[in-house]
Amino acid sequence: METPKRKSKYQLVAPDGGWGYVVAAALTLMTSVTIIPMSSFGLIFGRFLAKIGDETTGTTLANGIFNTCFNITGLASNNLLQKYTYRTVALVGASVYFVGSFATIFVTTLPQMVLSFGVIQGLGMGLMVPAFFTALNSYFDRKLNIVNAAAQAFMVVAGMCFPFVGQFFMEKFGFRGTVAMLSGLSIHGVLAACTLQPVEWHLRKQEITFEKEELLGLDDGKFIMPKPRASIISLGDRALSVTTINKSPGKKTNFLQNLAKSMDLGMFKDPVYVNIALGLALGFTADVAFISIIPLVLINAGFNSHETAFFMSVFFAADLLARIFLTVISALTKIKNRYYFLTGSALLVVFRTAFVSRNDYYWKLATVACVGFLRAFIQTPLPVVISEQYSENFSTAFSLYMVVCGVVCFIFGPLMSFVKKVTQSDVMVVHLLSLAYLTCVVTWIIELIIKKLRKKQEPKNKPQLK
Repeated sequence: METPKRKSKYQLVAPDGGWGYVVAAALTLMTSVTIIPMSSFGLIFGRFLAKIGDETTGTTLANGIFNTCFNITGLASNNLLQKYTYRTVALVGASVYFVGSFATIFVTTLPQMVLSFGVIQGLGMGLMVPAFFTALNSYFDRKLNIVNAAAQAFMVVAGMCFPFVGQFFMEKFGFRGTVAMLSGLSIHGVLAACTLQPVEWHLRKQEITFEKEELLGLDDGKFIMPKPRASIISLGDRALSVTTINKSPGKKTNFLQNLAKSMDLGMFKDPVYVNIALGLALGFTADVAFISIIPLVLINAGFNSHETAFFMSVFFAADLLARIFLTVISALTKIKNRYYFLTGSALLVVFRTAFVSRNDYYWKLATVACVGFLRAFIQTPLPVVISEQYSENFSTAFSLYMVVCGVVCFIFGPLMSFVKKVTQSDVMVVHLLSLAYLTCVVTWIIELIIKKLRKKQEPKNKPQLK
């Protein structure tokens, strides 16, 4: 008798290519018309904010509110993605962002600027970015790191070029014309969101071997869906935890229940977690706030717009070189990402202080390059620090970090404005941001010393066996 042939069973796996490359291109387009122009915020909005009050106060306040809305909305959007498709969330986010960008064309006061840019665009970005990242994470598995690295490289290169583009727009079209151009560019985010097709349309069939079938204990079903998998995606100065989402029919999820599940406040009882989350939040806030005021510091120090644009390009070029350097070092060594972050924070205190200590051309050029190089030591390891320490409950840990980060951004915006108002000095604002890094360095070193001392005492406390 002939042995009956075993019916083939398949599992559906991520495309790792195909339409996924369109999604990757859409993500790149989205960042090009939203995140990248923000790197030249001070260059574009500085003169306008100076006319209606104080450019440093306006910049720090608007960006502080923006980052607060981004982080808080980003936390909520991860739960919205459990109920709605990433294309729907991305379309809503891109539309809201465009409305805020369009409204910014007509602002005449700082409160209007805070509302249109800080609140509305911040909310739109908080919805849009997680949706795009989730789509990318759904389409790629083995090639995810490669695609993400390529997107990061493109973003840094574009960041090097955009200061010159922004300066050209300002000279050619003026302030409101430039903001109108940026608003027109931002609507391309809506077109990019339209390309985020459901990954179920493109999943590949992969035959399951007999050994794997026995191991998995599959039933008579012909297909099995890929399991949800969490990962961290970092792009520029934005880092998010995203998950591929496979909705099971018949199982309805409640938004508030999902949000409450991701908000396990019991983690705040862990002093190590509080120390890590607060240190990362201080580092993130000090980084994004400093980028927004670099052009203002340079212009107020006597440099013209062309020189400022060149300095910003050098800053991002150094950032790109540092990312390549860290990639090579990470491949050759097994240094924890927390130590990279700690080293970068300590050195940034030194080099940012040096950056504002003198105003001659070559000193500024050298120090801005050093600061740009060290920035990669903050942004590249930032999202991985929590996953190294809390891999088992990473989603909760990262969600709570986003809340902490939102609160810190909310506090630092008005605080920076207050310091500028009292001291009338951009240098003191930079020192305040350096103090944020210094706080992270001191608290982390104290924690590591305590851990080391406890580790040395452990063998002495253990009873010796006879």
